[in-house]
Amino acid sequence: MKSKNISFDESGKISRYNFWTNRVFKTPAGKLKLNSISFHESGKISGIGLQEEKIFNTPAGKLKLFAINFFENGKISKCFLHRAQIFNTPIGKLKLCGISFSKNNQIIGGDLNESTLINGEKYSESIRWDEDGNILEETR
Repeated sequence: MKSKNISFDESGKISRYNFWTNRVFKTPAGKLKLNSISFHESGKISGIGLQEEKIFNTPAGKLKLFAINFFENGKISKCFLHRAQIFNTPIGKLKLCGISFSKNNQIIGGDLNESTLINGEKYSESIRWDEDGNILEETR
């Protein structure tokens, strides 16, 4: 199998694999054609890049995605949308192009598609919040 790029973790295990040609893999989201795959230290799949966008059932509903990250138990930890959408969150309605989920399937963060005022402050990157709606951090 030819690869475009392989990354290794500190222990020497493959952590990410990008393909020259798309490959079919059995993933927590089903059997899919991928252009990249990444792994947790345990060897379980931590993320996938899809050959083409596809609709998946997520904790936020049915969404058209181009990439998905997983917790070790196979549940979705983050998904990356084909096109930004507006979602109801604990901190209000947000236009997101990526959504992060807690282990109990609550939306706990997202990648903002545009600069957004939240509680009088301007945010323009990825943000995380707790289930009570308190903003924990903005990452760039």
